Amino acid sequence: MKAPGEAKSDLWQLVELSKRIKVADVWPAELVAKQPEVADKTLFDILYANGQVNQYSLMKCRKIA
Repeated sequence: MKAPGEAKSDLWQLVELSKRIKVADVWPAELVAKQPEVADKTLFDILYANGQVNQYSLMKCRKIA
C-alpha cells in the first residue's frame, strides 16, 4: 500500500533515522569502551553499509527474487 500524499513508509523512516543515530548515542558506555572503533559509526553503517549486506547491487538482488 502506498503512503498517502507526501508521507513516507515506516521502513523508509527507520532507515533514514538509522543514518543519523550514532552507536555512541544508543550503546552503553561499557560496550563503546570495548569497541571504540564503532563509536562514531551510524546504525546504518553497522547494519547495512558493512561490506557484507551491501556487497551486491540492487539489480542483482532483483534478479534473484
